[in-house]
Amino acid sequence: MQIVFAFLMTGYFAGLPALLSEVFPVQTRTTGMSLAYNVGVTIFGGFGPFIIAWLIRAAGMKTAPSFYVMFAAVLSLAALAVLRRRFGFR
Repeated sequence: MQIVFAFLMTGYFAGLPALLSEVFPVQTRTTGMSLAYNVGVTIFGGFGPFIIAWLIRAAGMKTAPSFYVMFAAVLSLAALAVLRRRFGFR
């Protein structure tokens, strides 16, 4: 199962650097890319175990972490929609 998940994540991580490099101007590209990526990883990855533990305790279900994943997916789709409209990506 992990190999399937890793294969699916490759599709996300393969295009991320190209997308981020198009979003930021050349003068601030390195700073913008590093801040955007690292803040996202800190919020969704660093606090993930605490949020997941809280969700399991609050909802009383062991499947509650799926809510966290769905929330992150919805945020990603919303961000892609904004980027598509703002920058004209296809």
